Amino acid sequence: GDALSGYYYYQTKVAPLFLQGTIAADGSFTLTEHPRADTEEGTGPATGSFTGTFEGKGRAGGVWKSADRKKTFPFSLAESCGTDSVCFTAFQQEEQAALFPNQAESPFLEMTLALYYPVRYADRSVLEKLRRELARDFPNDPENQLAAWRDRYVNDYREANQEFFDPSLDWQFSWVYNNDVSVVCNDRNLLSLRFSLYEYSGGAHGNSYIQYNNYDLQTGALLSLTDLFSPGSNPRLLGLLERKLRAREQIPAGEPLSDHDYFVDSLPLAETWYIAPDGIGFFYNNYEIRAYAFGPVELFLSWNELGDLIKPESPVRRLIRP
Repeated sequence: GDALSGYYYYQTKVAPLFLQGTIAADGSFTLTEHPRADTEEGTGPATGSFTGTFEGKGRAGGVWKSADRKKTFPFSLAESCGTDSVCFTAFQQEEQAALFPNQAESPFLEMTLALYYPVRYADRSVLEKLRRELARDFPNDPENQLAAWRDRYVNDYREANQEFFDPSLDWQFSWVYNNDVSVVCNDRNLLSLRFSLYEYSGGAHGNSYIQYNNYDLQTGALLSLTDLFSPGSNPRLLGLLERKLRAREQIPAGEPLSDHDYFVDSLPLAETWYIAPDGIGFFYNNYEIRAYAFGPVELFLSWNELGDLIKPESPVRRLIRP
């Protein structure tokens, strides 16, 4: 596709600026930057934009402009992979597969599949571990991994629908399956990946799902919250998260969340979360704590907010600047 996204931050601030934009066929691109904010969208008003061109061999250049267009600076980017981060190559495949391959007017499955494949890291054993984690069928062949996923989804689609196909409801038999991957953090031997999935399989609407995987690159281990937080810290952590949610949604203290369109009286820990350069985010997918119509919920806690909840020996302390 033509979408571009990412983030950057200044070493002195460690506050990510999130980038969203598009790239044209000639390699030119435009990216708009937004700071993190405690809003439903998770980002604040635009603070600037990058306009530039990819120049080949991992290089790009152009001009940054402030949102008010009063400041402009030239920029130059070069691909770099330090000893404390992983270098990836992105693979993507778009395809349509007919439910009935020999019929001209057949419903179809529309797919977009993505894979971030680790290509370089200082520790070879950790690199191989990541490859087995991210490309389990073909850890040494990312293109065959994409093909295996494609074949699996096409077979599942046809097995689920061919026998039960109803021509009067043919629109419900054209399905969509899109997955995507993005890097949330890749610094100081910590890696956080965001896996997003959108599926439509008939019915009133599709559904999206987000999962984050967080790795300690010193060992290759997939991290859990118990690796980050001190024992017995859950009540304080949940208190911080719920106060943040109540402030955003203007829900008075003492009133059950269930009185305000939530499925729960009080906030549970999210099933998925991510490490960012400036803190930890907690993501509640559709249906996890409220109805689909209200969308997912994302809550972010900075290192300052988390304070002594973080274990002294936690790997994320490598990101916390004095």
